[in-house]
Amino acid sequence: MEPVWTWGGKSFGYIDGEDLWTNEGKHVARFYKGDLYSPEGTYLGEVMDHERLIHCQEKKKLVGAPFKPYADQPAVKACSDFAGYAMFTGYEEFSIT
Repeated sequence: MEPVWTWGGKSFGYIDGEDLWTNEGKHVARFYKGDLYSPEGTYLGEVMDHERLIHCQEKKKLVGAPFKPYADQPAVKACSDFAGYAMFTGYEEFSIT
């Protein structure tokens, strides 16, 4: 389990293998060719700086393979938040909504 934060520094959850989980124990994304996709197959974002989630606006039309999320897991204690990074041009904050 590798903890991850949003680009803005908020504790999001963790990566376990090829899967992204929230701190609340929800399976929300899966890696496909290095990018994160929702259960419906829509592009959600990627990992930069080894632990930060970010969304590339140019990739928003990419489509990955849909998948059935795993059952919810027990919640994990959120890691401490960090200071956010300056946003790159063409990118935006990671969000699953």
